[in-house]
Amino acid sequence: MFTLTPVRRAVLCAVADAFVPAINDLPAGSAVLDFELVARAIQAQPLGAQAEFEQLLDLLDKPVLGLSWLGPLRPFAQLAPAQREALLLSWAGSRLPPLRKAFQTLRKLCTFFYYGSSPADGGPNPAWAALGYPGPALPPDSGPPVAAPRPIRPLAPQAATTYDCEVLVIGSGAGGGVMAGELARAGHDVLVHEKGPYFHGRDFTQREANMLG
Repeated sequence: MFTLTPVRRAVLCAVADAFVPAINDLPAGSAVLDFELVARAIQAQPLGAQAEFEQLLDLLDKPVLGLSWLGPLRPFAQLAPAQREALLLSWAGSRLPPLRKAFQTLRKLCTFFYYGSSPADGGPNPAWAALGYPGPALPPDSGPPVAAPRPIRPLAPQAATTYDCEVLVIGSGAGGGVMAGELARAGHDVLVHEKGPYFHGRDFTQREANMLG
């Protein structure tokens, strides 16, 4: 299981600041990232992917890192800001697939959690205004999700069961959910097969990073 040790957290802070440096009134990446959410997102990945990410962070904390871009033999956090950017850019265009993969993993992780996270007190992310995003439409005092009625009663057969229907929809995502709703509204007998749990509208906080779990 992935562990975000203090050393790895420091490395991730330096990487986040390299991808998202402080500009004008906008804070740097490490000032906005919710590292607990980041750790949970990594822990939700297959064990092999977790191990690879640990190895990546550990490599970034070693002087041998310089060999990957023919730069100074210093850990990532000890490089100057311009050197950090040069290292990451060299990885982005490297002929070695593992380095390109490492760059994309770090880029996506840092930038997503930068604009997708929000303060624990429910306040706005300081980057949202610069992005032109007004924030979640739900008011902060909208109440807990359990207060919302749940009109659907999912079937959960525990043994071999046969169901009859006119239309079987596989998956209740953005496409399947809409299709099932429209067909049911038109009077058809619809059955939706979904492997995940049942979520109602009020279960969604409209805060992207929190919705990963």
